[in-house]
Amino acid sequence: MNTSPQIELTSKDRLLTSMRLAIDETKLIRSIRNFRDLARQLKADDPISLELKQLNKEITDLEARLKQVRSMAKKK
Repeated sequence: MNTSPQIELTSKDRLLTSMRLAIDETKLIRSIRNFRDLARQLKADDPISLELKQLNKEITDLEARLKQVRSMAKKK
């Protein structure tokens, strides 16, 4: 008979979901920072380049995704 304490299944699920959201948030923040650094470099070289426009759109998309992840985390 196993008498050691165990985490309830629902607690495990919540913990894993929270960890997944935290990892997603960390990855998104890192990507946003890297893309912003790259955007600053591109802007210095050519402020009207197509690459800069595409990069800014990607940053906006990542920021929207980050907002979603944070919203999901608040609900948990």
